[in-house]
Amino acid sequence: MRKSIVLTALLALAVVLGGPSRVFAWGSAVHAIVGHEMSVKAGQQDIDQVYGAMSPDIFNYELSPAFLDLANATHVEFMAVRKAARGKEGSALAYGFVSHNDVWGADFTAHHSGVTYGQGVGYVILKAEALRQLAWDGQLGGLPPLEMLGIDPDIAFNLYHTFIESAGDVLAKRIDPAVGARIREAAAERSGVFPALLDSAYGARLEASLGVDEATAAAIIAGTEGWFRGYLDEFGQALEGSEADAVEAFSYQLATLAVMYLGGLPPGVDFDTARYLIAGYLQASMAICEGDFAAEVEATIEFIDAH
Repeated sequence: MRKSIVLTALLALAVVLGGPSRVFAWGSAVHAIVGHEMSVKAGQQDIDQVYGAMSPDIFNYELSPAFLDLANATHVEFMAVRKAARGKEGSALAYGFVSHNDVWGADFTAHHSGVTYGQGVGYVILKAEALRQLAWDGQLGGLPPLEMLGIDPDIAFNLYHTFIESAGDVLAKRIDPAVGARIREAAAERSGVFPALLDSAYGARLEASLGVDEATAAAIIAGTEGWFRGYLDEFGQALEGSEADAVEAFSYQLATLAVMYLGGLPPGVDFDTARYLIAGYLQASMAICEGDFAAEVEATIEFIDAH
């Protein structure tokens, strides 16, 4: 594998996955487990609560300032959905939605302060640092430290972060073997009131950002939410097979995101090389997390429940 090909492939992925606004916290499978467990505790409608728990990431996949603003709002100004919710279905969706938040919800333990590991730092953040250190120590089976390939250290760290998150989604199968099917069911069967609920909470914000009318903002939100449901169907399908199948599928999905956002990989880049690199880092990330991942997810559920 030529160094120039490796470098270019990783730089392409860094553009897509490495900017601060691109970094998630827990992945959708972890949020689905949180939503399901919280629904059992609260006696809510499981499908809607599971979907609600995943849905704050709906706007994370666009690069425009307006969508980045919405992606931040869904994680920080999350009570807008709670206030807009009406009826049993709206309440279940909102209950799941709020569980995701970055202030005291599931993403808080990933980004800011873990419960069983990464206290005061964040579970995912500290695991990403461990992944980086192993790469520099030459302990990743020949995978190069990203920084040595010319990637900016801050962007490289966000890539390490992304690999840890995706590894967590694979490990989520060990907690709930049915998580893939649960995600697909939630995406397919979520209550039809959700697009209007999301529009009630954030439509005016999008109108102001884009300078569009109410109907246009509502149509954009509904269209984006529809795309997200399709994405979750593919994501859940990837988790219905073996762990090896999930790693292969996620490496393909992440490389495909690079193609989608860049309009194709740079000249001379082999798509399979990008997939190979991602798969290697995902497997290394799973090894780093598997010993305490389940305990952290369970502790996160208890942490949210206490709020």
